Amino acid sequence: MKFICNFLLLLNFLAYVLADVAAWEYGTKAGLWFLLPLALFPAVTSLANKVAVSRADKFFLSEWQVFVKKIKWGNGVVLLTMAIIYKLFLEQGN
Repeated sequence: MKFICNFLLLLNFLAYVLADVAAWEYGTKAGLWFLLPLALFPAVTSLANKVAVSRADKFFLSEWQVFVKKIKWGNGVVLLTMAIIYKLFLEQGN
């Protein structure tokens, strides 16, 4: 199960890498903006073990449910941060 979870975590990270590669075609500003998840996602998911997932979750929930909670938390923080930065800084230039 740990292998599947790590593989899915890697696929999620690779999705952010592909989004960054595609964003560079729209310009430097978009490419640099999509570099944010590449740094933020690994940090947030590693922090999720201590912040978002409690000991009770690890005891009462299955390993899959704990993984889904961690990945939801990581993607939510990344997408929320990107939306806030877009609204505050990048949308103003248009």
